[in-house]
Amino acid sequence: MKTKLLTLAIVMLARQAEAATAEFGVVSLTLFETARLTAFCSEHLGNQDACEVLFEYQNIHGGQLKTAQLTMARGTGQFLDLRGSEAGGGAAVEVIPCIKVLRGAVVVSVQTIGNLLPRTNLLVSWSDKSVPRMGEFDFAAAGVTALDTARLSAFCPSDGTRAPVACDVTFFFHDLRGRVLKPSRVTLQPGTGGSLDLRSSESGSVASRVEIIPCFKVASGAVVASFRLLDAIPGQSSRMAYPAAALLADAGQ
Repeated sequence: MKTKLLTLAIVMLARQAEAATAEFGVVSLTLFETARLTAFCSEHLGNQDACEVLFEYQNIHGGQLKTAQLTMARGTGQFLDLRGSEAGGGAAVEVIPCIKVLRGAVVVSVQTIGNLLPRTNLLVSWSDKSVPRMGEFDFAAAGVTALDTARLSAFCPSDGTRAPVACDVTFFFHDLRGRVLKPSRVTLQPGTGGSLDLRSSESGSVASRVEIIPCFKVASGAVVASFRLLDAIPGQSSRMAYPAAALLADAGQ
């Protein structure tokens, strides 16, 4: 099955005391797929101890298919699934996923996943553009199976000065419970890049699919970071994303 990728370069900041909303638009879902809305409560933005979100699925006529309001601690995530059979209709149906952030700062994504072979067919995330940055950043949630390799990468660009700064980068993979699965710290010279890979077997989970949050910390310099899912056998890239743009429930946080 040909994998598609949609990356939306959108930064949303809600007005005081209003919910920020991630409208993903219309997504096609077959009887052989499951849609998954995921929210991760960022550790790096906002100052509240927890995040509260409202997950919603609607049909194209505005009818509500499934909803759930969930609370998560900082550094953890939650998701809501909608199976194709729950959406009604024939072999394929159009659905509208949506996430409303009621409290805290979260990064969000929607995926469609095969029911028989639980690999990601579609990944849509709120994401920033690929610009050099420093500090701590998260990517939106993505799922990895035994047939995938998750790869977190960073490139340390040279700014053309006589004494360009090397980049001190720490890569992290952790799960939705906040448990760190694999860290790695590297020093990248200007004009070079580095990566950290994660296989599902390294997650410690026996599940056929594991939801992960890639993130990175840049202590010095500035890097262009990206996240990819690769086919574990030929190694070809099938999905790619840039650091997520957090949705803030309250601009005053």
